[in-house]
Amino acid sequence: MRKASSTEEESDANKDDEEEDEDASEHRSAVADFVQSLHEIASTTPNRGIGEEVSAVAKEQNDIKDETAKAIDSVKSRGTIVTLLIGANLENIAELKNSIAATENHINQLTGIKARTSPEVAAALDKEISALAAEKDRLTNIVVENENKVSILGWLVRLFQ
Repeated sequence: MRKASSTEEESDANKDDEEEDEDASEHRSAVADFVQSLHEIASTTPNRGIGEEVSAVAKEQNDIKDETAKAIDSVKSRGTIVTLLIGANLENIAELKNSIAATENHINQLTGIKARTSPEVAAALDKEISALAAEKDRLTNIVVENENKVSILGWLVRLFQ
C-alpha cells in the first residue's frame, strides 16, 4: 500500500516538473520564434536604419529569454509547504516583472517603428507585436497566479525585503 502511494506522489511530482519545464520551454520557444521573425523582417526591410532598430529589439528580447525562463521555473517549482510557510518566490517574481516591463518597452518600440515603415513591413511587425503581447500576457498571468499566494510567515519575509 505504501509503495503505491509513493509511486502516485512521484507521478504527481513528475507532472508538476513537466508543467514547470513546459512553461519555461514555451517561453524560450515563443521568444526564439519572435526573434527569428524579427531578424527576417530586419534583413528584408529596405530602410537600413529601421532594420537595425528591429534587430536591436530582437537582440534585447533574446538576451532576457533565458533569465526569464529560469525565473519562471523558480517561481513555478516552489514547493507547496515552502510557499505556505514563507510565500511566493518574490525575487523571481520581481525578475518576471522586469521582463514584462522590458517586453512592454519592446512592444512600444516596434509600434513606433511600424508607423515609419511600408505597409508590408507594418503587417509583418503587427504579427510579431501580437505574438510578443501574447507572451507578455502569459508572463503576467504567471506573476498574478503566484504573487499573492497565502503564507503563514510571508509578512515577515516581506518585512525584511
